[in-house]
Order: sequence, then C-alpha cells, then structure tokens
Amino acid sequence: MPSEKLKATRQTYLRYLKLSVLTHGQAASLFAGLNPEFLLEIILADKPKHQGWIDDLREFSEGTKVSKSGAAPSELLEAKEKIEGLRPYIALQFPGRAVPNPRSTTGRSLDDAVVSPVELMRWANEIELELPEELQSASVKLFSHSNPVAGHSDDLKAKLEALKAENAELTRQIARLEKKVTQLKNDEIQPKTKISLQKMLLAMAVTKYRWNPKVQRQHVARSIEGHALGLGIQISSKTINQHLEEASNAISWENTN
Repeated sequence: MPSEKLKATRQTYLRYLKLSVLTHGQAASLFAGLNPEFLLEIILADKPKHQGWIDDLREFSEGTKVSKSGAAPSELLEAKEKIEGLRPYIALQFPGRAVPNPRSTTGRSLDDAVVSPVELMRWANEIELELPEELQSASVKLFSHSNPVAGHSDDLKAKLEALKAENAELTRQIARLEKKVTQLKNDEIQPKTKISLQKMLLAMAVTKYRWNPKVQRQHVARSIEGHALGLGIQISSKTINQHLEEASNAISWENTN
C-alpha cells in the first residue's frame, strides 16, 4: 500500500484524468496509487546532492516550486520502484506518443512521451490491469460516455442480449408449465366423483363378474378387458385390476363371497 503521504486520493485522480495528456511517469504513478504531484521528488529520491540532485531539480522544475510530500526516504524509494516497474509497460504500449508536453514551462518534463487519459484507461482495462478503486471510480465518473473503464463493452452488451434471450425462453417455458398444471387440475377427478365411480365399478365387478379381492389370479380383469374390447373400448387387464384394488381399499363394503 502507498504511504499516506504519497497516496493519491479520488480528487487527485479526477484532477489528473481531466488533463489533456499525461506523461508516462504520471500514468505509472496513478496506476501505483501515488500522487503524481510528488513524482519529481520520488524519481530523484536516491540522488545525493553531490551527485547532481540539485542540478536535476533545477533542470526539470525551472524555478517551479516542487511539492514535498514529507515522506521518509525509504517510502520514496519504495514508491520509485513501483513507478519504474509500471512505466516501461506504458511506454511500450504508447511509443508513438512522443510530443512536447504543453504544460511544461521548458517544453519537456520527466517524460517527453504523453498519452491521453481516456486512451490510457481504455488500454488498462482491456488488459485487465489491476487498478486502485479510486482510479476506477474517477474514470467511470469522467469517461462514462465513452466507457473506457468497461474495457469489454461489446462483450457485456452481447452477454446482456444473451441473458435477455434466455430470460424470454424461460418465461415461455414457465407459461407452458403453468398451462399444463392448469390442464392437469381440470382433468383431475373430484374426490366425491371418484368415490362414486369406484362404488359403481366395485358393485358391477362383484355382482356381474364375481370379483373377490381375496382370490388371486382370477380372470375377472381379463373378462372385463374382453367385453370392453368388444365395444371398441381399449383398456388393459392390469389397469382394471389396479382400479379394482384401489376401489376395494378405498370403500368399506361387505365381502359376501
């Protein structure tokens, strides 16, 4: 995590993303969660005064007041490692952006190459580079019309359309199932009607065919099947036996056989 003294805030990100261009160093600083305001101090942190630190400072600042973070030397060096680790990737992606920096009084800065913030954010999200949350939030706020943060807007739209189609198909399936349930409810025999039919079946089977639930392997069901077939009615003896047994179990009656 960046030192609190060097850390970029959401307001920092908003301020820098609003600029027309960013240097590679500023871009790397933002990606690392560091405030680019302290970029010069970070880059020159490990240069002792006797090795030209003052000369470098004057060359790049040209009399401009350099912001001091107040961070410890170890914090500055850690921040420098993060920036130098990210800057080559940015320079590799945007090598042809080398133009004078219009914001520098000398016409140059720590980086001569610059990049548009919106292009920078679009690229970062296309390669799914892990970015600070505040940077993502600021980018969404500023570039929502061009959607650079999404990175895969076309893919998201395609997924959305696919989900809509899937939802429509599921809705149709639910409608079909509800219709089927309604049909089954309508086809279901009411309890009282079922009892009456079972009584009629039991009375005819016992009185006309001498059906006895205690006698196994009787031919009553086959006889009823044959008579029904003679009338053009198809029903299996197995089904007849099932209904007879169900009727016998459901209805209290006296077996006189």
